[in-house]
Amino acid sequence: MKNPVLVAIANFLLPGLGYLMLRKRTVFGALLFAGTVLNIIYTFGFPPEFVWHEATWIVFVGGVITLIAFGYDAYSLAKEA
Repeated sequence: MKNPVLVAIANFLLPGLGYLMLRKRTVFGALLFAGTVLNIIYTFGFPPEFVWHEATWIVFVGGVITLIAFGYDAYSLAKEA
């Protein structure tokens, strides 16, 4: 059994990681985690002058992946009902 506090902290720090640790709602967790990682790379991985010009596509892709994650999760829950 996973420690609920650890899972909650992991999901707070890196959204999606808690779901992957639990191995539940894994597609949702993986998509959310991928979107988060892309946004972290965008924020911290490039020099400031590069971020505001050439790398803005990364935050767009990260945001789209996150939106797909929420859409997929709602779709999955609706199919279960």
